[in-house]
Amino acid sequence: MLLSLFVIFMCYTMEMARSHSTKPISTRPKTAAAIPHHSVEKAEATEADNTRRMKPWVAAVCIVGGLAALVFGGQWLVDGASGLARRLGMSEALIGLTIVGIGSSIPDLSTSVIAAIKKQPQIAIGNVVGACIFNVFFIIGLCSTVKPLNAGSLTFVDFGTLVLGSLLVLLFGDVIVKRTITRLQGAILAGVYIAYMVYLVVNAAS
Repeated sequence: MLLSLFVIFMCYTMEMARSHSTKPISTRPKTAAAIPHHSVEKAEATEADNTRRMKPWVAAVCIVGGLAALVFGGQWLVDGASGLARRLGMSEALIGLTIVGIGSSIPDLSTSVIAAIKKQPQIAIGNVVGACIFNVFFIIGLCSTVKPLNAGSLTFVDFGTLVLGSLLVLLFGDVIVKRTITRLQGAILAGVYIAYMVYLVVNAAS
């Protein structure tokens, strides 16, 4: 079921991208006539610099190299986290929620931060939302299809926090404000995560 939903989502995404690519895109503002010609040219030049494209073969090498590094890095991260969990007497679920969860999300963090710095917020948000969709539907779906997964010591609080985070992103990004996550809303999201981490540590120590 999870894999089927993932396939449906990917087909929908590709269809939306295909329909969007067929629409004519104007690089000039609608009020370009009221803007000095040199200002328009300067804006277009700046936009061209910001959207400079990488050569296809360089992009392919970066993708393949990055994926290879993630595969080996993921293996080392899981082995190290499992060993740490056994030495500290902590459950593997707790290590997965904290150390492994943070470590595996660092690539998403760096990608989104760089995209935000380069004033490409849609990539920053889309990267995180897309990664979450991929993790839930494809990774869990594929792994549980190969071998049934035992949730172990994961509790209602863990799954509830996941649902809460998804609802907050939906409200902040598409309902409350016009498709913009403000600084205050970002602080709320970060605060919820910090509170959840504190809960995990306190609950493990008790």
